[in-house]
Amino acid sequence: MPLINKPSPFSLGVPLKEIYEVLISIPIKTALSDYLLEVFYEDLIANVEVKEFSNDQVKSTNEGAITTIKTYLPKRFLTFLSEPEFLLEMNKVTTFASLVEDEKGIFLGSRLTSFKKNKDWDIFFPLLLFSLICSNEVFYHCFSITLGKDKPSNGISEWKDTDFQLTKNYLDSMCWCTADNLGLTAKFKIDRDTNVLVEGNQTALWKMHADSPHPSLGGGLLCILELPFEFERKRLIEVVNILNISEMLPHDLPPHFGAWTVGNMKNKPAYVSFLPNVLHDQAENIQTHMSIWASQRVQTSVSTLKTNGII
Repeated sequence: MPLINKPSPFSLGVPLKEIYEVLISIPIKTALSDYLLEVFYEDLIANVEVKEFSNDQVKSTNEGAITTIKTYLPKRFLTFLSEPEFLLEMNKVTTFASLVEDEKGIFLGSRLTSFKKNKDWDIFFPLLLFSLICSNEVFYHCFSITLGKDKPSNGISEWKDTDFQLTKNYLDSMCWCTADNLGLTAKFKIDRDTNVLVEGNQTALWKMHADSPHPSLGGGLLCILELPFEFERKRLIEVVNILNISEMLPHDLPPHFGAWTVGNMKNKPAYVSFLPNVLHDQAENIQTHMSIWASQRVQTSVSTLKTNGII
């Protein structure tokens, strides 16, 4: 598959043209205008839209952009996805997007906030590209698996001990962290300034697993950020929905290529992403970037919960 290592951004710094050229070479039917990319699948259309990011803190010399990917699902899925528990299960495996509901329906959504002078396009570009290549096919496959109509995939991860040690070396200066050949575990403070205590626990748990293959994509890296806030089930479902909606807002937030759902403790919200093996080489050291974004997401999610009067 042809990939562009160093894309030359043009739409507010977002390389839509370069993404378009890769997609049509696969080939995937795609249409491009100035700030909109439409990607056509069997009965789905992914809309990639770039809008100017307006923020008083952003200087004119470093223009910002909000890139959103929205794929509205056909009505035949809505009966299943209207069930909160089913939606939670699907958000554990959507990989590069979250299932979100608005006035138009339920869509698969991702977002990237970037700046014209951003130096992270070697990471952003493959994330945007593979989210467009994989997300809809992964959704279909996982939907079928969840209904018991298909079998899950398996596979071995490309991420090894050296990758996790590299990330640990970076995180050691900012948090408690441990790593081995199967993954990494870190604990991020809930509030870096005031050390807010939540029932005696002041950290969010960040884990990366190399031994947990994705049911559709097989081998890769499972990433889970679990907050320490506990809720009864009905309230937890509401909280998860609020967090997923907030991830799509046009704000200066960490990249959103995952979904809020229920964590391993069953009563805590968790942000789940999965990186397929292809990104190990195409987005070098992406696991460290994911860890940095997880640390930032702790702060932004806590802010969202405070703003909504949840904590």
